[in-house]
This record gives sequence, C-alpha cells and structure tokens, in this order.
Amino acid sequence: MFLHTSDKILEESLTLFSIHGFQGVSVEMIANAVGINAGSIYNHYDNKQSILDAIFVMMKERYLEREHYLKIPKNPEQVDDFFRHINLSHLDLISEELFLFYLEDEIEVRFRHLLIIEQFQNPQIAQLLYQRYYAEPIAFQTKLFQTMMDSGLIKEGNAKTAALHFYAPMMLLLTSYERGSITKEEAFNEIREHVQQFRELYSKE
Repeated sequence: MFLHTSDKILEESLTLFSIHGFQGVSVEMIANAVGINAGSIYNHYDNKQSILDAIFVMMKERYLEREHYLKIPKNPEQVDDFFRHINLSHLDLISEELFLFYLEDEIEVRFRHLLIIEQFQNPQIAQLLYQRYYAEPIAFQTKLFQTMMDSGLIKEGNAKTAALHFYAPMMLLLTSYERGSITKEEAFNEIREHVQQFRELYSKE
C-alpha cells in the first residue's frame, strides 16, 4: 500500500520509538528510516513532539475503526440498546477479534510497546497506557455486564468483578506471548477456553 510521506514518517517514528524510546530517537534517525533528508521532516511536522502527538491521533482513529468493524456503537442511545440485546455468542466474537487485534496488528503492538517504554518518563503516556488498556476496557465491560445482569442474560453479581474476571486473563496472555512464554496459537487457544469458561460461570442458560 502506498503511503504519503507524512504517514510514512508516523509509521517509521512509531517503530523507532517502540524500540529506542522517544528520547532515544533523533529526527535524523527518523529521516533515514523514511528515506528523506532530515530537513524534509519539518515540511510535515513541527518537531519530534508533534510527530508523537500525531501518532496518538492516528492510534485513536485506528481503534475507533476497529470498534466500528465490530459494530460497537458510540452514541449513548445506541450503546444502551447494544448492551440490552447483546448475547454471549456475540460477546465471544468481539472478545476474540479484539484479542487478535492486540496480538497481531503490528502497529498496535508497536504503539503498546512505546507506551510501556515511556510510561515512567512521561506522565501523559503513563495516563494514556492506563486509560487505553485498563480504565476504558474495565469501564465499558462493567457497564456491559451490569446491563446484562439487569436484563437477566447472565447471573447477578458485582459487575466490575465480572469485568475483571473477563479482562485480566486477556492482558496476562498478551503479556506472556510478548515475552515469548507462549506461542500465538497457545495464547489464542487459551483465550477461547477462558471465554468459554467465563460463559459457563456467568450464564443462566
């Protein structure tokens, strides 16, 4: 796929940042990776920080595209309707697709590595890491499970605890895979088994 120079700058910068950290990458390194002169970078971005800011915007847009692909609504009225009519089979599908996205999408993987590397140097990045991979998923799933409990689709209980039961193993398996402790196939098989057991534990069927 052909990339405009500005897009290629973002992708090459993300790759470098995910390996060396933000401070460990120079404009010259980015330019060399893109195949342009260092001065040409400034035709597209003001400085290295503006490249990082653009990466944040790009990643937010990519995640919203993934949610749209999975038919996860954003409009409040649509969200309530979605929560009230979702079934466990649909939940299985969404879970597996999102896990594969985190596992296999190279740009998503690089972005997560960037956030992990920089979290102790940059409070903004630490907050973004927390929001993207903990606070927002747990909040979404807590509301989802509460609505499913209220609608009688799953057993009653503490919705946030259910969200933690559901989500925490996914992050553990993702981390285990990235550290080389398990293979991609093992990670995906275990996530499918986890989702199935979660269904058995919480289903009223």
